Amino acid sequence: MQQYQELEKIKNMVDLGGSVGGVAQILFFAVIIFLLAALVLLCFCGIILLFIKVGRYLIVHIGEAMQESSQSILAKNILSPLSKRENTSSLKAQPGVSGKTS
Repeated sequence: MQQYQELEKIKNMVDLGGSVGGVAQILFFAVIIFLLAALVLLCFCGIILLFIKVGRYLIVHIGEAMQESSQSILAKNILSPLSKRENTSSLKAQPGVSGKTS
């Protein structure tokens, strides 16, 4: 009878240890899953920040390129009529010079 009671005590201890082990295992996996989720979230935020930086870089440089090209087009449009006027004015008869040959 006493051996039976000792076996019951041992059995209860083993059962208690098994349940504690199960809880510890569940907590361990919960922590691992939480850490993995945090890592995925950090990677996702990093990728979003990278896209924002690359997008900002592209917008700034495309804007600068567009501004430079529009300035060069504007400069060509303004300067080309001036150069045409200078060329035509040099072809006009100058005072004191006759167009007749002797």
